[in-house]
Amino acid sequence: MKKILPLIILILSISSLMPVAQADPAILVQSYRLYPEVLVAGDSALLTISIFNADLAASETQIEGSSSLDMITTIRTLGVKIEEVSIVSDGSGSKKIQATKSFTDVGVIGPTAVIPLSFELTSHRNLTAGLYFPKVRIELEGYDPVLFPIPIRISDATVDLISTDVPSRLSVSGSSEITLTVINHLAGAINNVQIEPITTLNIAVSPKTAYLGSMTAAMSQDLHFALNPFEIGPASVTFNLSYRNGDNKHHQQLIIPFTVIEVLDVAPVINRFPSKIAKGTSERVSVEVYNAKSAEITGVIVTPITDVPISPSQYFIGSMSPDDVFSASFDIDTTTLEQQDYAIAFKVNFKQDNEYYETPVISQSFTVTAQNVSGQEPTLIIPIGIVLILLLIVLFFYIRRRKRRST
Repeated sequence: MKKILPLIILILSISSLMPVAQADPAILVQSYRLYPEVLVAGDSALLTISIFNADLAASETQIEGSSSLDMITTIRTLGVKIEEVSIVSDGSGSKKIQATKSFTDVGVIGPTAVIPLSFELTSHRNLTAGLYFPKVRIELEGYDPVLFPIPIRISDATVDLISTDVPSRLSVSGSSEITLTVINHLAGAINNVQIEPITTLNIAVSPKTAYLGSMTAAMSQDLHFALNPFEIGPASVTFNLSYRNGDNKHHQQLIIPFTVIEVLDVAPVINRFPSKIAKGTSERVSVEVYNAKSAEITGVIVTPITDVPISPSQYFIGSMSPDDVFSASFDIDTTTLEQQDYAIAFKVNFKQDNEYYETPVISQSFTVTAQNVSGQEPTLIIPIGIVLILLLIVLFFYIRRRKRRST
């Protein structure tokens, strides 16, 4: 026994001088957030990670020996120094996803502590669509690095601006409404969506800008614009679509060609108009107004243009929906007119999209004829003639009867 005790003491002395093997600390990426969630080749993104120390105690100990010779040995202190956090890029050659910076001397992370870090990631503009896995690399003092892959999808989907309802021919008189549609084919939301027409000297477009704001994945939205051309012939208008995927700006253009023609889609039509009017009498004329536009017009007024006494001086119709037809009536008074030919013209004024328009003038002529000597004479001639005929018939039978009696 005396020989064994010095041997035990010697072994314990040597073991106390030997280093103890240390286990890796529980350092991991607890969570991450990528904005935007889906990238288009050439986009950048903000990656925010949370580095977490999953250990629950400040140090880890171990009891060695037994009875009076028990020894408490500290295996390791659980606070770990993070020397560097970086992103290992994914891709081939220059076509890859990579971070613009890394973090060095991050500091010591204690048990249950969390350290948030943010990285700006960039993707090459010619990167092939697919799923990529850049890795978060955490360099620890005295331990192996921790690697955590981040899945990032590069999409070749688009946000499209298409023409939904656009006629191939537009009228030079007034404005015509067209419909465009924005479709978000991306798997994520986009924001700051707006459409702006690029105007030229020969056409006006309203509104000047259409703002949609945010659009979720697979969402579509219709937009309406009014085109008001000023010149006849071939023309076109360009619409610029802009939006953001995260903080990435994107643009797309849509060019719409059409032909401007001269057509009366709002016009007056003379419905009733006498060719002759006896002097001293009055006659009624009527004018129909039709709206062949695809949009409502307001403030519709029919105005006769003439020196002839006519009432009313203007006929107010008001609003007209597409394909509406209204009739306006006027009375012509010939009391003060001479026996000759006269003409009356009509025009229509209306408002559309805060702009005022006037249709071409249409006209019709009539003749003032001589007035009858008596207003009732034409009506008395017929009954007097009938009475005379009846008297002649009665006289004929009376004379014939007397002759029979005399014989």
